[in-house]
Amino acid sequence: MTNQELKTLLSISIIEDIMEGMLDVVGTSDMEGRITQINNAVEAWGYKKEDLIGKPVSEFIAMRSLPKLGDERKKTLEMGAVRNLELIGLRKAGSEFPVLVNVTLLRDSEGKPGGRIFAVRDITERKPAGEALREREKQYRAIFNAAMDSFLICDSRGNVVEVNPQACKTYGYSYEEFMKLSGKEVVHPDYYPLFEQFLRAVQTTGEFHAESVDVRKDGSPMNIEVRGRMFDYK
Repeated sequence: MTNQELKTLLSISIIEDIMEGMLDVVGTSDMEGRITQINNAVEAWGYKKEDLIGKPVSEFIAMRSLPKLGDERKKTLEMGAVRNLELIGLRKAGSEFPVLVNVTLLRDSEGKPGGRIFAVRDITERKPAGEALREREKQYRAIFNAAMDSFLICDSRGNVVEVNPQACKTYGYSYEEFMKLSGKEVVHPDYYPLFEQFLRAVQTTGEFHAESVDVRKDGSPMNIEVRGRMFDYK
């Protein structure tokens, strides 16, 4: 055995040890999608890794995710890798669960595509938390839209980035028109200095409270109470 062959065997052994120590399901497949190597983590899904060798990766992917899996193969060839692809996994017993998939194209010594290495993570515990967050977001959005007070959300420069329906009704602008305005454009000119004070205050102390005068779309003034607070908006 040559030194080069010995180094290759040692490298393969090290890689296999690393794979077996991972909690994610990690493996390789040929260009037709047949599994050539996979670690023991797949046994948590009810499979024996020996039984999966030579079978398609789709063996543990739910049927409804197969179209996305097909798209992944095309993208991997075009881009060399696919990251954070959400699919539905399939346990051997038949139950489904959400998974996150990362795939990288493998190339031979001549640079030609020779297969893929994939990592599949069970995200069952993460998914309910995300769904709960989206549900809370819907609830807050419903409260925001139903409020009888006018709400204007501005960025740090004072540009309007969101308004509720009551604000549109009060000021006389459509939602689309509001999205093109600076908050200063609905303030009475005599109160421009107060608006600048408002921007500085919410960025330094996080809060602002004052009485002011704003202007409707038709030019009519209205007395208002301003309550501002700094928060992250995405």
